Amino acid sequence: MADSAVTEEAMDTSSPSSIQNIKSYAIGQVLEAHKSDTKSLALTDSGTLISGGRDETVQWWGKRAGKYVKTLAFTQPKTLVVNSIAYADLEDGWRLFVGRKDGSIAVYASGSQEPVTIFTEHTQNVCCLHVNQKATHMLSGSWDSNVIIFPIAELNKSSFTVLKCVGHTLSVWALASFPDLPDTYLTASADKTIRLWYRNETAAIFKGHTDVVRALAVLSKDHFLSAGNDGHIIHWDVASGSVLGKFATCAHDFIYSMTLSDSHILTTGEDGTLEFWAMHAKSGGRLTIASEEVIQMPSASTWDAKVLPNSDIAVAGSDGRIYIMSNDPERQAPQEVREAFDAEVVSKMSTKLERIKEDTAEVVTIKVDVDDRPTQLDLHYRKGTDPGLCAQEFIQENHLPMHYLEEITKFIKERVPEARLYDIKTGKKIHVDGEEYDYALSVSIGKGEKDMQMPFNVNESPEFAAQRFVERKGLPVSVIPALAGMISQEMDKLSRGAGAAQAGYEDPFTGPGRYVPGGASNNVQNVADPFTGSGRYVPGGSHSGGADGGFSGDPLTGDGGYRASKENTGAHAVPLSSLPQDKKKPRGPLVPVPDYYIIGLAGKGEKAVAKLKELNEKQDAFQLGQDQINCLEELFVLSPSSNYSSDVAQSAFETALQWPVEHLVPVLDFFRVALTHKSLNSYFCEGERGKDLTERLIAILVSDPTDIPLKIMVCRCIGNAFAHPAGRQLFGMNELSILVPLVLRQVLSDKAVLQHSAATALANWSLTLLQQSEKVEQLGPKEDFMRAIISGIETVDSFGFVSEDAITRLLQAIVTVMWGDASVIRLAKNRNLAAIAARLKDAAQSDASKNIARDIVEMTYSV
Repeated sequence: MADSAVTEEAMDTSSPSSIQNIKSYAIGQVLEAHKSDTKSLALTDSGTLISGGRDETVQWWGKRAGKYVKTLAFTQPKTLVVNSIAYADLEDGWRLFVGRKDGSIAVYASGSQEPVTIFTEHTQNVCCLHVNQKATHMLSGSWDSNVIIFPIAELNKSSFTVLKCVGHTLSVWALASFPDLPDTYLTASADKTIRLWYRNETAAIFKGHTDVVRALAVLSKDHFLSAGNDGHIIHWDVASGSVLGKFATCAHDFIYSMTLSDSHILTTGEDGTLEFWAMHAKSGGRLTIASEEVIQMPSASTWDAKVLPNSDIAVAGSDGRIYIMSNDPERQAPQEVREAFDAEVVSKMSTKLERIKEDTAEVVTIKVDVDDRPTQLDLHYRKGTDPGLCAQEFIQENHLPMHYLEEITKFIKERVPEARLYDIKTGKKIHVDGEEYDYALSVSIGKGEKDMQMPFNVNESPEFAAQRFVERKGLPVSVIPALAGMISQEMDKLSRGAGAAQAGYEDPFTGPGRYVPGGASNNVQNVADPFTGSGRYVPGGSHSGGADGGFSGDPLTGDGGYRASKENTGAHAVPLSSLPQDKKKPRGPLVPVPDYYIIGLAGKGEKAVAKLKELNEKQDAFQLGQDQINCLEELFVLSPSSNYSSDVAQSAFETALQWPVEHLVPVLDFFRVALTHKSLNSYFCEGERGKDLTERLIAILVSDPTDIPLKIMVCRCIGNAFAHPAGRQLFGMNELSILVPLVLRQVLSDKAVLQHSAATALANWSLTLLQQSEKVEQLGPKEDFMRAIISGIETVDSFGFVSEDAITRLLQAIVTVMWGDASVIRLAKNRNLAAIAARLKDAAQSDASKNIARDIVEMTYSV
């Protein structure tokens, strides 16, 4: 590779980089740089821009005719996401250091398109790199909490010595060096501290941030700045370690990067903004730092920014783009580009405002699929109003048949707790096992066995109540759908109001309009046939037709009859045998997965609370306050449908999740409960927090801890994340090729409870992949999931060591991800899944599990 390919046109560097006329900055150019997040930027001395992205590439951008164009690309091996880059100009040519997700650092040099060497000193993702001002050393920081110092001048030698800086307890996110202090460095970490190092010895520790420290900037040998997820820039005195000033952002919840330019600071962050800060010196070495201007970008987050030699600014976006902002009218984009840029910003802000408004509004918008319509319909339900009336208005507005009324009313109640509460009179509470509930059903578990009380509340889902009962009584998970159906029917009866109760009798199929023994004979005109509704054949009645009499159609197919849903929801009102048969789409109580499973919510968590308090006393920088502990304790006594949300809970988890791995079990015990609450699920699974969560869980499983409870809690966190859309989006689309094999490995452990937790997470995963493919045809995710499953179990000769419940859930996951998809079934067939299913069937004891295994074999024969 010739060096001229890198620098096509030298940039004018006659004047130093300076930030002036801030309010005149506008979009100059939009570079479609990466297919996913542009994570890091670097600049060469001549002004060439280099970018690293999550799409596993490094791109070089040189100037041609005054515009940036791509001049070179370095593609990394598959799955090796680029999270950091650093550049150095040396006497014998340039060096580019590329930090990758597996902990390796690829080193590129002039004249070669392949790495000249690869460093493997880190064990986990390399999230930051830094070359000191004299280009004598390169520093790397990683999720493994360590910093490595490499001597750049010695890299060409056959051997050289690196220094390892050990001291941080969590990921290292930022690095810096002092121009006038050789071998002196700063490192910032997720443990909320900043460390000053002389070579590899800690010289000082700076504590002042309340969250992850993500950025550093050295001002002089005596002062430096830091910024992070607490949204503050802190001015530090090196000698005393004291805080000289603390300044709050006006733009970002989290600050991701910080860049210095003459009298200004530029920061990027989670809200997709570029913030300008003005610096003014005061007496005693102090600074006044104030936010001066905020520019919104179209991307959800902005990861990095660099000030170019001509004072233009390059901003790396989470949408894979690089935005070049300029205050020179001659370098600004044409009017149509500026208008398109502004339109994207307006769209982003409008979506954000709508989301905020929806979260706080009394009106809930529900998407409804009706028949074969190409688009979904919006149903608007106002909390506290009659769901039946809302359904009726929806039907009239969209000109739908009235026989949809009951189905749509039930649909509203299933999704909005306030709708279920509208007409249910709970009356006196019922006590079961020392706890208070709204209702309880008597359940018989076998001949000769004493009936048990299955409690439930009106504000929780039937599946949740059924699962809680099964876990507490030690029953097989295969009975959950049947028990949930019983609770659902009882809720429906209760929600039909007081009229039925006053009448004294109620048929389980037809409700209050039914035959009453000894009643008046004219009541027969008001009865409702369980299959055809009120318009049905009445012996001796009028045959003139109409709403009050006459035959309205075939009991199964005519108007007024029951309309089965298109697909299995696990709650059929007609026999499964009556539905269309398709060997690629087997149906049963457990096939496909009927609903998302919530894992391990039984009990009040007294042990978890006690352990949390015990380990909290051992923390230094991350100790929880009593209000935070009390807040977490509340999670065990609240139903997930309460949608519990609290700033205290958020801060508690953000703090506790930074504890050492050996102390994380009680934290994750609370966290997997938190993920069942929609607001907390959204908070921790969306945006950068979601990516950090995924990476944290991967890091734990990759390390393969011997602590079995820790593995159990990680699997339960993953499984429960699927309880809400944010978690489904996070785990349904990200890191499948890494996480699925790690979770599957736990299914093959020798502990039944770990097997069950992991297999349940896989079952939830498969349901999300199925639902995603039904909405948008996607190539890849389901195939990746299936390959990972088969690769993980194809060498297992016998599954006799796997518990029955885990086998059931594993089979559910396999059949669900294949369900109706000929390409996935064909892949499974080619990988000899039928033989694997046969071995699983041999290990299974229940008929339900054996039937699923047979379904899988039949599916492979269908293509």
